[in-house]
Amino acid sequence: MKMHLFLCACLILCGAGGLTGCEGTDDITSEPTPRPTSRPTRTPTPQPNATPDLTPPAVFSEEFETDLAHWSPVLRDQSNETFFFENVDESLFSLIATDGELVFDLQGPNLELYLVYDRLYYDMRLSVVAANRGVNSNGIVLVCGMNDYDDGWFEFVVSNSGEYEVRAFDRFGDGFRTIHSGASTAIRSGEATNEYTATCTHQALALAINGQEALDMPIPAEYETFYKGSPAIAIASYDLLPVTAAFQRLTITWP
Repeated sequence: MKMHLFLCACLILCGAGGLTGCEGTDDITSEPTPRPTSRPTRTPTPQPNATPDLTPPAVFSEEFETDLAHWSPVLRDQSNETFFFENVDESLFSLIATDGELVFDLQGPNLELYLVYDRLYYDMRLSVVAANRGVNSNGIVLVCGMNDYDDGWFEFVVSNSGEYEVRAFDRFGDGFRTIHSGASTAIRSGEATNEYTATCTHQALALAINGQEALDMPIPAEYETFYKGSPAIAIASYDLLPVTAAFQRLTITWP
């Protein structure tokens, strides 16, 4: 403040001619600070993709040694054909990945528990090795084209009793419909381990059981779009409990 007052006094006296040594004070100017000729560059912050990359790998193998980050559970109540894609009641089942196995355990009758892989396929071959740990009254299910928004999907249901069937789920039609059923002596019953392979393309459906072909059929015309979607595995309970199965290996490839 003192310095400011002193400068003001000097300027007043110079203007009045009462202060010597002020010659040339009219030429004193304040030079403006030059502006930068260019703006500093800034490294852009990477932004997350708004849409996740759902392109599937050519070969995907799961031995259940790690977490299930790319899998989502879906529960179906077979008594009233209700699907729960969100807010699944976890008191009705347990799903545990341990020691290289994924163990499904259903706590109630007439349920179907799916585990859906979050990648989209058009043609796919899904192969699983599964061990039965409970009663024979159950079904190991392989699914092609599952989704919660499109027309429907296909399910291959194999029972430890020695029978199998192929079902189409028509979301906008009559729900589940069996499009093929049969029996195979290749199915190992009881507390045994089986390998099942389901193939879905835009033209045909096929099923192999422990290396033996059980089915090869064209897709019915009314379900010609159902093969597109996500692969899934599931177990189904009927009247008898407990229903427990362990998936030991899963492989998804393009046929």
